[in-house]
Amino acid sequence: MVKIRIKIESGARIKHKATGITAESREQRSQYANKKIAFTRLCNDKKFQIWLKIEAQRRMHMLDTEQEIKLKIDKSLSDPQNLKVETKENSKWVVVPWNFIK
Repeated sequence: MVKIRIKIESGARIKHKATGITAESREQRSQYANKKIAFTRLCNDKKFQIWLKIEAQRRMHMLDTEQEIKLKIDKSLSDPQNLKVETKENSKWVVVPWNFIK
């Protein structure tokens, strides 16, 4: 199977600072779609899932309900301090603000 490379620079790369895991995507024409794919890849990474379990256990003593635990984890995942998002511009990776909302 021949893999077609998109010529428009719409790639996205996400790095989770706490674990050092990097995920990227360049398959789609849409940079927004590539950000979502890269984020999904990051979340599916085995090392990230282990970090997530450890982090959840560490915080459990401060939380009352399972719903609060999920909210804290979601907040931690999407905290801009924990993620670095880069897009490809002029053949170089450039750090961009973290947001999926258009």
